[in-house]
Amino acid sequence: VYRTKLISNTSLVFNDFNDTINNGSTTHPINIISKIRDYTVKQDYQYSSGNNNQIKFGFISTFHRMVPGTITTSDTNTIRKSLPIRNSVENAIYFSHDFRISSKLMANYGLRISEFSWLGTAPFYIYDI
Repeated sequence: VYRTKLISNTSLVFNDFNDTINNGSTTHPINIISKIRDYTVKQDYQYSSGNNNQIKFGFISTFHRMVPGTITTSDTNTIRKSLPIRNSVENAIYFSHDFRISSKLMANYGLRISEFSWLGTAPFYIYDI
């Protein structure tokens, strides 16, 4: 809290998603493993000027590390395949205003600008079934 009218909140978030799909075979098991790991920083501000106005603004930035698919098997005759690891960044800034017009009517408007960018190079695969 900077003043009685301005409040700040900082969040650091880590996510680690793992998913495995297998063919259910006990003799020749095949697993497809995919992962997403996120590192996020978020900064929010809230400013109140009296009972009728509240302004919120802030930003969020997330670094994504994606392993789209790795095929593993215990069968030595099967070729193991792994799609390339992909990294990306997602950023956004926002602003919103809550304005109380009367005791029964309130207006809310705002703006959010966001972007998503791949980092580095890696091939894209398109499969026709």
